[in-house]
Amino acid sequence: MTTDRDFDRIARAWLDLMPNEAPDRAVDAVLLAVETTSQQRSVRLFGQWRSPMHRLVLVASAAMLGVALVGGAFILAGSRPSDSTVPTPSPVASPVASATVGDASAAEEALRATWIASSGGHPLLGNAPGIVSMSVSPSGADVSASDFGPGHGYASTIKQTGANEFELTLVGDSDECAVGDKGIYRWSLSEDRGQLDLSVLTEDCEKRGIVFGRAWARSLTGATTVGTGVVDTMEPDFKIRLPDNAYEARTLDDFVEIGAADGVGLMAFKNPQLFVDACSTDEERVPYTPGAAAFAEGLRNNDAFIVGPETALTIDGNPAITFTVEGKADYARCPGEPLYEFTPQACNCHFVLGQGDSESLYLVEVDGDTILFEVSPFDSPNERQIIDSIRIPFDIPRQ
Repeated sequence: MTTDRDFDRIARAWLDLMPNEAPDRAVDAVLLAVETTSQQRSVRLFGQWRSPMHRLVLVASAAMLGVALVGGAFILAGSRPSDSTVPTPSPVASPVASATVGDASAAEEALRATWIASSGGHPLLGNAPGIVSMSVSPSGADVSASDFGPGHGYASTIKQTGANEFELTLVGDSDECAVGDKGIYRWSLSEDRGQLDLSVLTEDCEKRGIVFGRAWARSLTGATTVGTGVVDTMEPDFKIRLPDNAYEARTLDDFVEIGAADGVGLMAFKNPQLFVDACSTDEERVPYTPGAAAFAEGLRNNDAFIVGPETALTIDGNPAITFTVEGKADYARCPGEPLYEFTPQACNCHFVLGQGDSESLYLVEVDGDTILFEVSPFDSPNERQIIDSIRIPFDIPRQ
């Protein structure tokens, strides 16, 4: 396996953390750096996480080059040595002192994650129906909610008060609640730890109880040390069970990558579309034809790849196929260069396979869409177990 990264990928990883607009001079500087700097491999993201995948993701939109800005200073990775570290974004300061990871009074480690639920709206909150979230900080000391509407974040500290019970203390004024308001909650995790049920025992802040007291699904697009969870950043939503590990995630349009530092991970693509020329940077795409069989046939017609025989299977009752792909070693038309392979149809990006590298692809057809899954590392002994755990589509807990 090889690990490929470039500046465009790193810039995209910063997209959600940076300003929407960049000064022209910064954009010009970034463009100049991209033009004059060779792309390095094995670049660390956020100081710790290395992608387990051997793919290179290039975001083609120049608008994304301006996102890596902090106080007017841009961040470049292309000119760094391969073992250099991209500076870690400063975390949002907690309103109170955070507990250490080992603090017995903090929330248990299995709870430290982002949790999502489907809300039907509530008359007291005045929120519209939709996906809502709750985040328990990595320290286990703090919790807050999102997407319930203005004033309904209820940032609170957490203190364990007993077996499967904790106390929340409000740290900021919220709608009709006051700093210091306390609530006692009982929690339970499902056997696979993918679902969290919170019930209110006592609560000074009624609306906070409405927000937090519900069933939640673990999100795999947030940092987590438990591998069972849900991805809701592409449709259809799906649930999967990966080995427990310290995971982080990256997303693009109709794409998600979940990875750990030891190389264990997953990528998922919606409606993958092939490229005409594996050696061309023009990124011309083959006209999209829906279906797993059409994708496999198109890949076989590209002489840059060696495609193994297809095996039919089902994934959560949906028709699927699996096969291996190898990038031809020393491919004569562009020796030594990564081979352009495919992209999600909706994504302005491309994914490549290294010459001599191999992969296992699983394509499942769900409600007219084709979803491609790839487990890392290649030929993992538990690859099929992971694929068989997929539930697609998945209904996020609703209340």
